[in-house]
Order: sequence, then structure tokens, then C-alpha cells
Amino acid sequence: MVFLSANVYEAALRTYYSARYSIRGEADAEAIREQGTADFCAYLRLISQGLGPYVLGADYSIADVYLYMLASWYPGEKTELYASLPKLQAHAKLVSVRPAVAKAEADHAQ
Repeated sequence: MVFLSANVYEAALRTYYSARYSIRGEADAEAIREQGTADFCAYLRLISQGLGPYVLGADYSIADVYLYMLASWYPGEKTELYASLPKLQAHAKLVSVRPAVAKAEADHAQ
């Protein structure tokens, strides 16, 4: 959970709110956004290497829901992300069909 919040979440913030990370605002935003996205992908790649099938191996935990949510913030096409990280795709499929996750997504969509 700490890795996800301190790294993946933080990189997502730089991707989506890049102007906030420089006193020059929009002047530096593109470079910050690019680095944030690169870091976001690198962190997802790192954590996906250890998925088996869940973050804690065979045991499902709240870290899986958090990873699933964070990965959904990928700024590009999910098919592109999942093509490069098949373990992350398998993880997303497992987590998305869990009743509580499916309900939360349905509630959020309304």
C-alpha cells in the first residue's frame, strides 16, 4: 500500500496535475507530465512483475483494489497498457469481477 500511494499515486498526480509541480506552471507542465507518465508506467511494470495473481500472491487484499483503481488512471488506452503488462491485465480481470468491486464501479458510474 505504501509503494502504491507513495509512487504510483504520486506519479499519476504529476501526470494529471503537472502544472502544480513547478513554479513556472504550464511552462514546465509537458515535461513534468511526460516524466510522471513514464514513472507511472515503470511503477506499474515493477509491481506487475510480482503479481501472483494478487499483490500478496495467492491472497486477495485491499492492495489489489487500490492497484486496480490506480491502474485505471492510465492516461492512454488500456489495451496498450495491458498488452505490455499481461499480468496486470489478468489481475484487473480477477479484481473487476469481485462483487464488491463490480458494485462500486456500477455505483460510481451513476
